[in-house]
Amino acid sequence: MNELPLSEDTFGNPGRIREYKILGYIGLGMLAFGGPLLFFEEPYMILGVILAFIGLMCAVSGWMGVAEEKKKYGVKRKSTPAGLAALFLGIGSVFLSSGPYISIVLGAVAIICAVIAVKKGDNEYGAAGGISGAIGIIINTYVMILLGFIIYQ
Repeated sequence: MNELPLSEDTFGNPGRIREYKILGYIGLGMLAFGGPLLFFEEPYMILGVILAFIGLMCAVSGWMGVAEEKKKYGVKRKSTPAGLAALFLGIGSVFLSSGPYISIVLGAVAIICAVIAVKKGDNEYGAAGGISGAIGIIINTYVMILLGFIIYQ
């Protein structure tokens, strides 16, 4: 088997990691498209359930594949306080996404902490915190738009 030479700062096989990341991004896209369809009439809701389910499976498969490739090659992971802060703030942003604007503030701070953590080399918590912060902002924006339509209708 012809394997690519790996430097100290790379994780796993770069080709496989790229494929798993693409699979994860496709899954997130399907979730983002299928999730809002769950709130429409029946034919669209069925399509939304199908897209959301397949998207969730693709996203989880991509995430687990990247984690497995990283674990397989045994490169030590690094965590920083900024990465931990980003993760906790991002998770808080998702859980408080129905609150008025608190999720947007927590998500923005999580993204800022994630950028700082990734620049310092935090490959364990930084990206996850930034992604969860962005998801919290998106969910809060979506909830606020839905509430605006419900209130002003």
